[in-house]
Amino acid sequence: MTLISIFVIFRDFLLDSTYSILLISFLAFLTVMTSFSYFILPIISYRSMKKLAGIRVDFVFSEDSMYVHSDSDIHKTDSTMKYEALVKVMETEARLFLFQSKTQAYVVDKTTFEGGSAQDLRKVLTDVLGKKYVVCKY
Repeated sequence: MTLISIFVIFRDFLLDSTYSILLISFLAFLTVMTSFSYFILPIISYRSMKKLAGIRVDFVFSEDSMYVHSDSDIHKTDSTMKYEALVKVMETEARLFLFQSKTQAYVVDKTTFEGGSAQDLRKVLTDVLGKKYVVCKY
């Protein structure tokens, strides 16, 4: 098939009103869904997170696990997690990101340590996690 014959077939396809309406409807639907997923869904997600703003989270780190207690008017949990269960730990100058999964992490402010230091925790976690402990240069 030559390029001209392909163009003629495509032109005939577009000139048929039924196919043109279907194609235009599909493109309009695709545009609306793309706009919704890129612009509207993040706004909805952000607004729903405001409910979680008042939650206080306390961490207690031991030699082989961490205890996490969170408390607010609408949410209260207690959990214990072994360090081996962490997917990854990333350390910046100000914070530790303790990843429970690829998309969920506890965020610990390093200035809030009591009874120990971030360096003490770094030593314990690097011994357990090895290369899964990453120190970021920013």
